[in-house]
This record gives sequence, structure tokens and C-alpha cells, in this order.
Amino acid sequence: MREEQTQLSSLAEARAALYCALALGFSTPTARDLREISGWILEVLQKAKSLPVGPVLEDELKIFESCVNAADRTSLMAEYHRLFVGPHKLPAPPYASVYLESEPTIMGPSTLDVSRIYEEAGFLLSPSFKDLPDHIAAELEFMALLCEEEAKAWQRDDLCETTRLLCHQESFLRDHLLRWIPSFTSKILFSTGLRFYRALASLARGYVSFDLDCVRALRRLLDAEGSATPVEEGTRYGD
Repeated sequence: MREEQTQLSSLAEARAALYCALALGFSTPTARDLREISGWILEVLQKAKSLPVGPVLEDELKIFESCVNAADRTSLMAEYHRLFVGPHKLPAPPYASVYLESEPTIMGPSTLDVSRIYEEAGFLLSPSFKDLPDHIAAELEFMALLCEEEAKAWQRDDLCETTRLLCHQESFLRDHLLRWIPSFTSKILFSTGLRFYRALASLARGYVSFDLDCVRALRRLLDAEGSATPVEEGTRYGD
């Protein structure tokens, strides 16, 4: 494999690692032992440090890493449920449909759209995942999986598959995640004083915007090489 493709595979793996860390951060602290979750987050954050994210996101990464190290299970559990679960009115509902529908609702048409997007990309929700498909953790994990498959495609020198996966990533970021993550993370920052969730929200908001630029640059690289069939820029999921 050419050295450039080896580097691009490593870049995709690092991008996957950061999406995985974000997904774990937005998962319920009661799902697994906090020490185990913290260990996984710190492990994938180490892989993500190779990303050329610039000084602002580098600082966000360092802040989040320090918050993971200092995380307290009792505080995290209480704040996670207050922000994202209930039983009272949620300060920051973690479901895309709340932000994308004309009237805030859970399990709206956009929820079904997300399920179709997963299937079109070749993925299904794990039976062990007990929440809705448009939960923030599921959507970030979906991006992680796309990046992992992209890394494998680079390794195989399968540039048509690489392009397909990058198209899925660009569409999902542009047409879905970036339409609701800014509002969602703003609600978190307004509603909590807990450093862990403030750092997580800031990192998530900054990273998805950065990654869309990254994906577009990768697609331009492939198009310049003439290595794959172009995909129409206006293509959107669910049309």
C-alpha cells in the first residue's frame, strides 16, 4: 500500500477513535462500570491525538481528557439522568427529532429517517442498544463505524468503497448531525455546571464541524486523482 494511503488509513482510525470517545461520553454511566468506560475513553483519546485538529480543538481534547480522569460516578449518573433521561423535563434531550421536527417530539419522522440511513450504509442497531436510533450516542457510534470501514478500505486500496463511505459521512454530517448538534450542545452548556458534560459538549460541537471539512478535503483528494466515480453533490439521505 502506498505511504499516502497508509497515512489516510491512520487518519480514518484516529477519526473513528474520537467519535467512539464522544459516543461513550454520551452513553449512560450506569451501562458499564465507570472505571471501564473511563479507561476506554482515555485509550481512544490517545489514538485521536494524531488528528490535525488545530490549537482550539487540541485544547478541548486536553480539557475533556482531564475531566474523564476526574470523573465521579455518582455525580455523572445524577447529571446524566437530569440532562438526558428525566423523569422531569429534560434540559437537553439527546434525540435528533426534538431539534429537527417542526414541533419538538421524540420518535418523529426524522427518527425513522436515521434508521434508513444506517441500513443504506450497511449497518443495523445492536440488539443490546435499548434507546432510539437517533440518540446522540448511536449517531456518533455510526460515524465511528463509517470511519473504521473507511480505514479498512484504504488498507485494501479499494478507492471506490472509500469514496462510498466518505459520501455517507459527508451526507450524515452535513444533512443531519450539523443540523442539530449545535442546538443540543448549547442546551447542555446552558444547563449544567458539571465539567465533564460541558467539556464533552464543547468537544462534540467543535469536532463535527471540523470533521465535515476533513471529509470534504478527502473527497476532493480522491476526485483530483480521478480514482472513483463522482457522486452528485446534491445527494441527500431520505430523498
